[in-house]
Amino acid sequence: MAAYNPIGCHNGAVWPHDNALIAAGLARYGHTREANQIIRGQFEAASHFPGHRLPELFAGLSRSEVGFPVEYPYANAPQAWAAGAVILFLETWVGLAPSGRRLQARPLPDAPRMCWRGLRFRGRSYDIGASGPRAAQSQVQGRVADPHGLRRAPTLPSPKLGRGWG
Repeated sequence: MAAYNPIGCHNGAVWPHDNALIAAGLARYGHTREANQIIRGQFEAASHFPGHRLPELFAGLSRSEVGFPVEYPYANAPQAWAAGAVILFLETWVGLAPSGRRLQARPLPDAPRMCWRGLRFRGRSYDIGASGPRAAQSQVQGRVADPHGLRRAPTLPSPKLGRGWG
């Protein structure tokens, strides 16, 4: 596109919150491979920023050009909508959604192994663990935590993230 500018605020920069909405929409309509690629790319990008904190936006330069995400000169970090993007990325990976009075979890294929402890929903605390490299083999466990202390779900290893920033 002729107007593309990798450091242009609205015509080339990468906005994590936009990518979170895009990934959630793709997953909702069955494009799980593409959603997973965006989410992994955003977490890979976060690993290059101080404290693994996604900034408000970063330059849309190609990985083949520079090899790392380039900070946008005037981006805010921390930024609330970038922090919120991380939560939506995780919700999308786990496929977390309310279903009536229950909490439903359907992980995306190829989502990493993860565990959320003490997740609050409708006044209760849940531990949710998604394990297995594919959703078909995944075992999602939702447990109501003991009111006097959390029952621990199994500790799951950190994901190895792939290529692409979203």
